[in-house]
Amino acid sequence: MKLKKNFFNSNKNIDFDILKDRFFSVSHELFLISGFDGSIKLINDEVESILGYSTEEIIKIHYQDLIHPEDLTSANKALKNLGIGKATEGQEFRIKCKNGKYKWIYWNATVYAEQKLILSIGIDITSRKETEEELRLLESLVFAFNEIGNLKESLNITLREICRFTGWPFGEAWMLNEISNSLIKISTWHINSEAIMEFAESTKDYKGIPGEGIVGNAWTAKSPVWIEDLSQENNFKRASFIKETGLNSYLIIPILNNQEVVAALAFFQFGSNPINHWLLKLLTTITQHLASLIEHKKVEERLIEKEILLNEIEEITHSGHWEIDYRKESFFWSDGLFSIYGIQPTANINIETISNSIHPADRDKLLQILERVLKEKTSFVVEFKIIRSDGSIRDLISRGDTLRQEDGTIIKMVGITQDITAQKKINAELQKTEIYFRSLIENDFDIKTIINRNGYFKFVSPSAEFVLGYKPEELNGSKVFQYIHPEDLPLFIANIRNLLHIDYNKTILEFRFRKKDGNYCHFESIIKNLLTVPQIEGIIVNSKDISTKKNDEVTIRTLMDVSKKLNSELDVDQIIDILVTEGIKLVDAEHGVAGLRIEEGFVSKKYFKNKAPFNFEYIWQPHEGLAGKVLETKLPYITNSADSDPFSLKSIVYKFKIQTSVCLPIIDSQKEVIGFLKIDNKNDSNGFNNQDVEKLISLAQIAAIAIQNALAFQKIQTAEIQLNNSRQQLRRLSAHLQSAREEERTRIAREIHDELGQSLTGIKMDIAWFEKKYKSTETSDQLLIDKLGSMSQLIDSTINTVRKISSELRPGVLDYLGLPAAIEWQAQDFQNRTGIICKIKSLPEELKIPQNRITAIFRIFQETLTNVARHAQASEVEIRLDVNENFIVLEIKDNGRGITESEIQNTKSLGLLGMHERAELLEGEFKILGSESGTNVIVKIPSYNINNDYEEI
Repeated sequence: MKLKKNFFNSNKNIDFDILKDRFFSVSHELFLISGFDGSIKLINDEVESILGYSTEEIIKIHYQDLIHPEDLTSANKALKNLGIGKATEGQEFRIKCKNGKYKWIYWNATVYAEQKLILSIGIDITSRKETEEELRLLESLVFAFNEIGNLKESLNITLREICRFTGWPFGEAWMLNEISNSLIKISTWHINSEAIMEFAESTKDYKGIPGEGIVGNAWTAKSPVWIEDLSQENNFKRASFIKETGLNSYLIIPILNNQEVVAALAFFQFGSNPINHWLLKLLTTITQHLASLIEHKKVEERLIEKEILLNEIEEITHSGHWEIDYRKESFFWSDGLFSIYGIQPTANINIETISNSIHPADRDKLLQILERVLKEKTSFVVEFKIIRSDGSIRDLISRGDTLRQEDGTIIKMVGITQDITAQKKINAELQKTEIYFRSLIENDFDIKTIINRNGYFKFVSPSAEFVLGYKPEELNGSKVFQYIHPEDLPLFIANIRNLLHIDYNKTILEFRFRKKDGNYCHFESIIKNLLTVPQIEGIIVNSKDISTKKNDEVTIRTLMDVSKKLNSELDVDQIIDILVTEGIKLVDAEHGVAGLRIEEGFVSKKYFKNKAPFNFEYIWQPHEGLAGKVLETKLPYITNSADSDPFSLKSIVYKFKIQTSVCLPIIDSQKEVIGFLKIDNKNDSNGFNNQDVEKLISLAQIAAIAIQNALAFQKIQTAEIQLNNSRQQLRRLSAHLQSAREEERTRIAREIHDELGQSLTGIKMDIAWFEKKYKSTETSDQLLIDKLGSMSQLIDSTINTVRKISSELRPGVLDYLGLPAAIEWQAQDFQNRTGIICKIKSLPEELKIPQNRITAIFRIFQETLTNVARHAQASEVEIRLDVNENFIVLEIKDNGRGITESEIQNTKSLGLLGMHERAELLEGEFKILGSESGTNVIVKIPSYNINNDYEEI
């Protein structure tokens, strides 16, 4: 409302009652007339309604007592300008209400010099300011949710920011200790109060127990608890410590993961405070974001566990897996394969490297097999030799297959290679798998810089120009300290000095940084000492601009709801659909599309027009359209004239009648583009603006986490399938090798027994005939007769040795008389050799089972007796062999010292592993139990074929 200036130019005294009735009473703004000295003359009813003062009350108060102390300097300056006739506009002050609280008022003021009066018109902007504060809190916590990746650090930052945001004097962060099944305090935040500090110290060891006290009740209920008045609460276990602090109301919010409490945040307030439902909803949403972070870390840990398990399997089995990608023209070797070939994991692998390692005798064979596989697109199994860099020769077996597209084009070849030297050359040394580490650099901030030891910029990311106004070359070579706000400089320097003492030391720091226009922006940064890393040789500073950004309450609610929807999904397509529909609503637009990153660019499946989905399967090539633009720059792009924009894809523009567009990348935690979001045709005639971009960026950040969670979940499922396939392949390979070894033993035993034994027997008979004939002659020489006798004894000894070797390779009794007789013969032989008494308690007369099962049981029996002789220190062994229509059961029990649990679990006990593998290959069970009275081995194998056995073992 504007008043006619001549109303105040009148020489008559002003009737303030008339002025109030005729002008001020019909306005919704706050009107206030004051003198040049700040004394208040008149207010309208809106002032009374908003601030609570009547006219009579407010004219008795000096304006300085109404202004918030922090805003008093600006208010005095404005009043001084008004005193010299200079009008003011756009002043924002906090005004004290009658109830003691402050409200934000936006003021414009005009001077009427003749009457020495000042007319001020104000608008209540408290709601807007509160909304800005909410956004400031959420943005300051994005770092904790997305960048830290550590629950403890995230809890500490969240606790601090909430206390600062709410003004609450004391807060506590709790984490679950699974061992003690209790919540323990990991950190506190409080104002500078001796009484509160003493309370924090006195209760630092307090634990939350389920169902006990307020903390325990919140844990059990899995929901927040707000206590308005602690003095009336009998269930507060720390009441005796809090009396001197003035703290009298309490809020605790449990944080859930998979419906189980894993942490909690608690806050104390002065006096009695009723429940603030708006604030409680905001804080609950923040803790839900923390819960999403926890779930994300759990998925990552499961992936790491799978990778460790695969590495352990490869180490135990002396194998490795490989992959040839024909599209990328690249090779991949697992750690196990590097170890087998004797090549450092850092070496580059190519065709030449592999070819040079192959033994010359096997190179042509491998080339022919490779040509056949590529031509016929089939799987293969091949044995070959390699020559390692140290000159040693290794025997390998490799199994592989091709992966093809629908048109039959081969895109990859994958396989498993195993070192079988140990199987071909018994007692050869096993090769140790070398482990190498990869360094991951945190790269999910707006600005990434590297500072040298002396504080000079070595590298500045291109995003500095967008945030600070500087081009990277303007900052490179300059000293970082000259840009830090003088008040923040001492703390910044102190933290940098502390980092220099320890390699890889890391800290989190807030400071103000001067922009090119002279203003300061507020950074929250992770600073890490990587001076000893050759590729970096500096201090990494990853910074995020957390300066104030304006937004409205609707954006907050929408982002909260969308976050819940996105993070509750593990289906990527569903996440993309939710992202597009919510993005359209968020910026009040008509159409939209989103896509995920693939090798060729981006792929989208649906286009949403007027919120309805249409099939739109399209692959966006790199540099094509707005999607290609954001893929290249990793920055949002706005066009409000799509038909003439050089980056717009005209066919899409005309098809969907697009006029305005905003497109932005979806970036993961490694700063890589994993998708895009494009929203078209804003309903506002002015088109899209930066505020729309900020909203969609927040939405994309939430979606990035959800997409990464979903992709990680899919990766886990794929890894589990690959692991199962690998196990099956290794098991079949093991069965084949054992079968081959058993057949080779049988063949060698028969050749030694039949060929060599018969030859020796024939020689002995010839010598006996010759000795007999020679003795009968009159000219016989006693020395020659003695020599013939000695030769006969030597041949007898050699025949016995041949029989022993043949028996050890493959006992003939096993093939000709069966398993019961073989066990009885082996037990008697063992007793004769070792002196350990063998008692056979049960033995079937006849056993009709497949030969592979007879061999497996006999080899397990032999290995068990060997272990008894070597380790058991026993004097007696009991043996039972029972068979029924379903199972064969072999039990060997000794009276020795008893095997320990650590010996059973020892992965280097190859004998135990071999017995376990033999039983498992035949769908059987192998158990070994140790006690003070001795060791008991039980083998239980089906007496009939199940599903098709593996090869003979």
